[in-house]
Amino acid sequence: MSDISLAVVDGARRMTYAELAAVRGISKHAAETLVRRRKWLKQIGNDGVVRVLVPPDEAPRRQRVTTNTDCDPPLSAPLIREVVGEAVGAYIGPLTAQLERETIRAERAERQLEVERQRVEDSRKRIDELHTALADAVTAERIAAGEAAALRTIVTGLQERPWWRRWFR
Repeated sequence: MSDISLAVVDGARRMTYAELAAVRGISKHAAETLVRRRKWLKQIGNDGVVRVLVPPDEAPRRQRVTTNTDCDPPLSAPLIREVVGEAVGAYIGPLTAQLERETIRAERAERQLEVERQRVEDSRKRIDELHTALADAVTAERIAAGEAAALRTIVTGLQERPWWRRWFR
């Protein structure tokens, strides 16, 4: 903070919202709300930054210090790691077991899927074979029907001729 901000009437300080928030330990938005609520004077500088005239008894708000004698002594880093490790292990153990079960289940499903795909492929081949056999049978039947029709035509043609034409062919 520059010396200019301290040179204000009655010991008041000019502070930006960010400086006020840092000094009081609050957010910038909360600092803006505080300035509006207390109706402190504001001034926009040439740099475009808003500075607030903060009374001397409001600016350096002390942080609350708790003096609770019932608290446990601070934990050391290795002890914290051990406690956190145990807690994480308690959660990770069941999750790992569940992951293994689900992995086995997924592998089993993939194998079953492969078996079903093979069945579908075999069924398609069988269907193609049956279609081919059916087409051959239909073709043979049509040929037989055609030959039968031709024979019928010949036989009926023979029967329709007069008897003497049948002899002198």
